[in-house]
Amino acid sequence: MTKRGPQLPKIKAVGRAALNPPHPHRDSDLAYIMENWSQIASAAWAGYLAQGRGLTIVDTRTMYPVPTGLGHTISYLTANLVTAADDARLVREYDPEREVVVGMLRASGDEDVYRLGTSRLTPKQAYEQTPRQ
Repeated sequence: MTKRGPQLPKIKAVGRAALNPPHPHRDSDLAYIMENWSQIASAAWAGYLAQGRGLTIVDTRTMYPVPTGLGHTISYLTANLVTAADDARLVREYDPEREVVVGMLRASGDEDVYRLGTSRLTPKQAYEQTPRQ
């Protein structure tokens, strides 16, 4: 019998991630988001509680040390500051109880925005499970 690691939430792609043909970064972005869902979903819920609807941004241009290795900065952009029409629509339409809108920023200057959700670990549940400092 083999040991399995923690089961990752299966996320459902809604926004650009669901489009065909896939864009060049989709698979790696979704893998990264799935692996880091707890932190991203927790940050999204914290941002929602503090500022209302918005876009959770993962900045892959910089890394910093975390207990498990290296991590990326996660920040929150309120809905009134989201200017791209497609991105603003995603922010207006997502369900904060079950979904997040995540923007991935890359060193190349590319950025992609996804609307994602799962029933296994909602943003609120992820936030409640996150230790407070």
